[in-house]
Amino acid sequence: MSFNTANMIVFVLMVLLPLAAVLALEVFLSRRPSWWPGLVLPCSVTLGAFNMIRLMALNFLLAQPTLGGGILHAGLFILACLVPSAALFTIYFLNRKKVQQKCAETENSKPKR
Repeated sequence: MSFNTANMIVFVLMVLLPLAAVLALEVFLSRRPSWWPGLVLPCSVTLGAFNMIRLMALNFLLAQPTLGGGILHAGLFILACLVPSAALFTIYFLNRKKVQQKCAETENSKPKR
C-alpha cells in the first residue's frame, strides 16, 4: 500500500465518516415530531463557533502587521467557523418544513366530526 493510499484511508476514517454521521444524526433529529431535538446540534455548533471566534479574533487582529490584514484574517476565520452552523440550520429548517407539510396533509385527511 502506498503512502498516499494510506493517507486517504485515514482521512476518510477520521474526517468524512464522522462528518457523515453528524449530518445523518441532524437529519434524523430534525424529522422528529418534536421541534427541539433538531436544534441541539446546530445550537451547540454555533455556541462552539462563537467561543472559537471569541478566543481567536483578537489574536488575529493583534498578530498582523496591518489592521487590514488582521480584519481580513479575522473575517475569514469567522466565516469558516459559522459555515458548519449554517449548514446544520439549513438541514434543520428544510426537514422541519417537510415535517410540517406532512403533518398538515395528515390533519387535512382526517375526517371531521
